[in-house]
Amino acid sequence: METIVASSRRISSDVRDYRALRARRRAEQDEASVQEGTDLATMSDRDRFEALVVMNGWTPSELERQLLAVRRTKLMAICGSVAGTVLAMASMFLVPVWILFVIAPAAALFVIMGLIRTLQFGLFQAQLEQRRLMKFHVYLGRQDLFMHLFS
Repeated sequence: METIVASSRRISSDVRDYRALRARRRAEQDEASVQEGTDLATMSDRDRFEALVVMNGWTPSELERQLLAVRRTKLMAICGSVAGTVLAMASMFLVPVWILFVIAPAAALFVIMGLIRTLQFGLFQAQLEQRRLMKFHVYLGRQDLFMHLFS
């Protein structure tokens, strides 16, 4: 009986030690992430981009492949939006009216999602081309936004 009691005390002591160690490690990680966050907040857009490149270990050839993939994905999002619009317009004449109550919202959602993805990948493309982490509102304020979206 005493061995069971001693064993349970030892286990509870080990659990307390583990919890204390875990709390200490969590506090150290939180402190390190706060310090890292303040360092990144004071950096410029270009410096943050370069820090991201170094942190992920990307080479210039990998960045070029990423840029090509972003351009292709943006093109597919544009093509999907156009195809969704064409199918929605064609369905207005090909299906009964009651089915349009299902098709119209789905088609509108599909087109809106395609446009949002186009803007998102346009932002990624601009960030890779200019090698700086610009914010979305800065990207939307560009003078050549529409030309950039379709390039």
